[in-house]
Amino acid sequence: MKVFIPIKKKSVRVPNKNFRDFGGKPLYIRTLDKLNQMEVFIDTDAGSLELPVGMTVYHGLAGQDVPMNDLIGNFLDRFVKDKHELIIQIHVTSPFLKRQTILSIANHFNRLRLTGACDSVVACTDVQVRVWRTEYTPQTFSQRMIPVNHNPMILEPTQHLQKMYAENSLFYIFTKESFKANGNNRVGRKPLFWSVPFPENHDIDTEQDWKMAEVLLNENVDD
Repeated sequence: MKVFIPIKKKSVRVPNKNFRDFGGKPLYIRTLDKLNQMEVFIDTDAGSLELPVGMTVYHGLAGQDVPMNDLIGNFLDRFVKDKHELIIQIHVTSPFLKRQTILSIANHFNRLRLTGACDSVVACTDVQVRVWRTEYTPQTFSQRMIPVNHNPMILEPTQHLQKMYAENSLFYIFTKESFKANGNNRVGRKPLFWSVPFPENHDIDTEQDWKMAEVLLNENVDD
């Protein structure tokens, strides 16, 4: 099992977030410390990084505008020989992701994939709310709102609504085989969507997210 982590030097909405102090240490170190003794590979466009012993850092394709699947493909070509080996891709912007969560779902997935039940895992947040989407109508050159998981004429209790699954980027698990077979995509043809609740699924994407992360850290939710 290998863990792949991209660490970009620049970030737009939260400047320098990967390297900003978070509870007395850089944000990226807080995540990497949890992965001690795991086989971790880090693609970065930053300079030298402080790393736990045994982790591999390299300057591959990481950069502001490089698609994630390109980063993964480059990593797989360079470092992964066994096409059936489990690959876990995470981000350092999810500081409350627990090591045990990673190991538990990896073991669960490994058993399921051998039966053909799934070929990848996508961390998600499931919600039961009334969801709408926009649809463009070329006849009127306008957009209209379309219900996705409910009938507006029948106001069912929200607990009876069809669940919706939103990727939260907490982690993805796949193999080189599934990645290549699906046109170089970390989400395979038979993905297993794995719900991770708050606060473990908290991702830092905005300054408001950062402030919330500091509150959670002070509440010791990571213990």
